[in-house]
Amino acid sequence: MSEEAFLPQVKRLIVGAPIPSQLAHQERFSRVTGLAVLSSDALSSVAYATEEILRVLTIGGVAALSLVTPIGAVKQGEKVRIMGSAVARGPLRTSPVLQRRCIGYRVVVECDEYGGFPRVHTVIEQEEFDSFVLADGTGQALLHGPFAIELKPVNHNQGGRNDLPPAVLDLLEERGVRAPVRGDPRTFTYVETVLMPGDAIIAGGYATIEVDPGGRSSHRDPPVICHLKGTDDARVVITRAG
Repeated sequence: MSEEAFLPQVKRLIVGAPIPSQLAHQERFSRVTGLAVLSSDALSSVAYATEEILRVLTIGGVAALSLVTPIGAVKQGEKVRIMGSAVARGPLRTSPVLQRRCIGYRVVVECDEYGGFPRVHTVIEQEEFDSFVLADGTGQALLHGPFAIELKPVNHNQGGRNDLPPAVLDLLEERGVRAPVRGDPRTFTYVETVLMPGDAIIAGGYATIEVDPGGRSSHRDPPVICHLKGTDDARVVITRAG
């Protein structure tokens, strides 16, 4: 039997004999009946697909939020990660490169010297951070250094080129480091990181709880305030939220 004759027989066996054209109208749904019978599948897909998407996103969101403790729920001595808005306690500082008024800043300048093999070393590491407040809707926390600043730099030179701004050249001069010149085999790179008032951040460290004399920093009774105090061995880690 040829393939041309075999395939129609298989199709008829599976699907059945074709309906004569003059009887086809009897096998069709009217528009009203078809809408009622056939649209339920499409409607259910639209309705329940959204629900399933939200369910997955909710599970992921709850898992992420479970890693952060509300400030008002922090307990004495526990290691926590708290999230909120940074608030200055005192006068703002001025970052040396961008001249931004900020809570604190960190500037790192590195030099790559080629003496047969790459050798990178830090020539400037300047950081000034005062204690500051982190506030969320449940309370406030006082953050004390030393800090481990893991914020994204706001200023840096691209590609390791020696396109250093005057402020960085001044820092090199203050430290007694010879500034790069044309044809210099050394390559200097710099990064500047700043923490601005209102920045949303996450802070991690060990908490201590003290009674708040002012009574305005929490909803607890008696009012208390949370402290995250860093040490040389266990610094308070500061990262950007989101």
